[in-house]
Amino acid sequence: VIKVVKTWPKDNSTTTYTYDPSNGGTQTVTEEKDGEAPVTQTFEKDATQATVKQGKTATTVAAQPGSAPTFAHDTTDTNEAGDTTTTTDADGNVIKVVKTWPKDNSTTTYTYDPSNGGTQTVTEEKDGEAPVTQKFTEGATQTTVKQGKTDTTVTAQPGSAPTFEHDTTDTTKDDSGVVTTVTKDDAGNVIKVVKTWPNDDSTTSTTTYTYDPISSKATITEENNGKLTGRQEEVSSPSTATLKSGDGVETIVNTGQPGTMPTFEHDTTVTVTDKLGNVTATTKNVAGDIVKVDQKWKDGSETIYTNDNGKQMVSELRNGKSVAQKPLEQQPVDPDNPDATRLSEVTLPDGAGGTVTVKLDQPDAAPTFTHAPAVFSAGVNAPAKDADKVVKITKKWSDGLKVVYTYDPVSGQRIISELKNGKLIEQRAIEPGAVKAALPDGKGGSTIVKFDKTGTVPTFTRQLAAKVAGRKVTSRKKAAKKATANKGQNLRKQSAAVKPLAQSGTTHRGVNQAVAGDTVATEPVQSQQLTKEQQANQQETELPQTGQKNESFLAQLGAILLALLVTPFVRRRSH
Repeated sequence: VIKVVKTWPKDNSTTTYTYDPSNGGTQTVTEEKDGEAPVTQTFEKDATQATVKQGKTATTVAAQPGSAPTFAHDTTDTNEAGDTTTTTDADGNVIKVVKTWPKDNSTTTYTYDPSNGGTQTVTEEKDGEAPVTQKFTEGATQTTVKQGKTDTTVTAQPGSAPTFEHDTTDTTKDDSGVVTTVTKDDAGNVIKVVKTWPNDDSTTSTTTYTYDPISSKATITEENNGKLTGRQEEVSSPSTATLKSGDGVETIVNTGQPGTMPTFEHDTTVTVTDKLGNVTATTKNVAGDIVKVDQKWKDGSETIYTNDNGKQMVSELRNGKSVAQKPLEQQPVDPDNPDATRLSEVTLPDGAGGTVTVKLDQPDAAPTFTHAPAVFSAGVNAPAKDADKVVKITKKWSDGLKVVYTYDPVSGQRIISELKNGKLIEQRAIEPGAVKAALPDGKGGSTIVKFDKTGTVPTFTRQLAAKVAGRKVTSRKKAAKKATANKGQNLRKQSAAVKPLAQSGTTHRGVNQAVAGDTVATEPVQSQQLTKEQQANQQETELPQTGQKNESFLAQLGAILLALLVTPFVRRRSH
């Protein structure tokens, strides 16, 4: 065989092989293509193969002198990005693809050999690391080559152009024991994040975030000790997804912008209900720091403390609606005493006339809550050290009357009892919300009990029956003045005006007696004793400690003295 001409219809080119036995057995290959200059390549001495390159075409001819040659006519193209070269044979089969990855300076080479049973291979190369080659298993259309932190997955049908996934994975572990595995694709998109959280019971829970750059959607799953507890699909970016495991563990994933690293919050909440029915939910992050305390009071108010990376805030709500919000600012460290307690506190209105105070001793400590509602009702704690103990206050008067007030913070019940010489005169339960109560004292008067803004600390006053007599004295004073203006009138009328005034002196003697009493209480209650001068100047309708002046008493006294002066004058004129 001294000459073979091979035409290639797909690219309109021609390859000519010649063998010249008379000229030392010279072998040549010439490649011709319309519009391009012919290229001739001579076999080297003793060589059995030569390749001619013309433009994108490379034609390889293998021949023994005098025998029929074989031809391989391949075309190689490079994409616009310059990172992928694809080689096809004369039959159009993709027989080789070389993919370079600029971000990590690595190269992936895929080959397909139709003549060798359709063998497919993938080779991964990177500077400083040994090449790794992986063959497709029989019938498989995908294989993955691992080299260091890089995983390259190639998917291909025999003879077709393959697709590549070139991902880099990094794994870290923080001081809290949380293991984070982040996978990025060749474009730098974060396509997968696996968070492994250590649990208190030596088990682990896992949050897996998977992002698809094509759809820009993510899938998030939560597993607790290998068991799937939550799953959310088609999660858009940016958005926030919350997965709960049902045992107080909650994972919040903020996806951020598409392809960026999401953020995770893995919090554990412990809920406790006290004997008053108030519910406290304390939330800690994976590091054990308190990030939230939600205090729900039985009366419908709610106090929420949050700590967002040191920014502490206290919010007050009533029946789900915001009432007030204030920051809780930690006191600075005392340079002279750095170990000293750094107490911080804030007080907010509860939306119903009361207040809530939140205190914090140290930045990492749990806050304490004190609720002082305007009116204590069942289920609301009292702002006392022993909030579950019954409070009892006893008021004793000098005339033998005694008032006993009891408050039960557990039930919220307030009771007032009035006793005379040890015998019960009146007992009454105070309605919730009431700030004043009056009980008869058995002498025609009454005892007035008023409460402070907390609804639990009482003050006592007496309203005596003499108040009515005082009004009568005032009217008789007018009669005495009339008698003075009409000196010639009947003496019997004068006496009629004087007699009841004199009789009223009994009442006033009772008034002038001291009615101050002692107060015995399990809570601080002020008690004062009156001097005789104070008793003489005080209005009989109030307790001595009120300090109010009795102006009506002076008017009554003046009327009596005037009547006594008029009487002898009338008698002398009658003689």
